[in-house]
Amino acid sequence: MDNRFRFLILILLPWAMAAQNPLRVLCFGDSTTAPRAGVVPYCQQLEQSGRTMLNRGVPGNTTEMGRQRFERDVVGAHPDVVIIQFGINDSSVDVWKTPPESKPRVSLERYVENLTYFVEGSRRAGAQVMLMTFNPLTWTPKLKELYGRAPYRVNHVDGFDEGREAYQTAIRQLCQEKQVRLIDVKKAYQKRSGPVDDLLLDGIHPNTLGHRLTADLLRPVLERR
Repeated sequence: MDNRFRFLILILLPWAMAAQNPLRVLCFGDSTTAPRAGVVPYCQQLEQSGRTMLNRGVPGNTTEMGRQRFERDVVGAHPDVVIIQFGINDSSVDVWKTPPESKPRVSLERYVENLTYFVEGSRRAGAQVMLMTFNPLTWTPKLKELYGRAPYRVNHVDGFDEGREAYQTAIRQLCQEKQVRLIDVKKAYQKRSGPVDDLLLDGIHPNTLGHRLTADLLRPVLERR
């Protein structure tokens, strides 16, 4: 075989194989992952040739709800990579209810159990796993009306994040224990210059710029995979 032809085969073969078997990346989470009108979520921003992005975010989901659909939405999709982001709903205390709740929707202990279930189940299915911390929250007039009471601190700029840091810490600790890749979204928000409000639609959900920050964290990790 002509050496020049052999060289071309060696160069083009990986491209051809990638085109036939694109990397399947599944984003599993709640409304900070799910499609939203007028917003380009991080999952969509990461689409490119040789990579299939699957968005399995569901608004309002806790890890408990995610566990109920894990086999269907994650294992059944046969992903190569699973990116997991839950926590805002799990850690929320529904003080707006009558009577008001005094505890988070999902306890910290159960939250860790569910994340562990996702990690181990994804690995059994042959997928690489990444866990993401979740973005910080800020007050808006609507959120103050709903949540402006203890345990939240309405007069503090970060008072709506009260109690959530334990869940963020649990994500980081689980990544260390299970040797899982950590994508620290909250840390990236905090390091960025400018107010957090610039990255959020409504005090909770990222806008396109906020999703771009997350996509920028993920992109080099996926490219090195």
